[in-house]
Amino acid sequence: MPFTLLSDPDFSVAKAYGVYKSGSLLAGLKLPMKRSTFVIDEEGTIIKVFEKANPSTNAEDILEFLNIK
Repeated sequence: MPFTLLSDPDFSVAKAYGVYKSGSLLAGLKLPMKRSTFVIDEEGTIIKVFEKANPSTNAEDILEFLNIK
């Protein structure tokens, strides 16, 4: 893949980005995350946040934002 994937076992990044929600439910499972997608540019600046990202449409939403079809 042409990008780095992140592993966050202690939730430190999730907490820093404000998406750590202790005890929240996702698909019937108790998970500590609020589903969000961050688009980050080459300099490390957040250029777009998709809050409440829908897994069914998220990829299309991102591609549309980036003007990639």
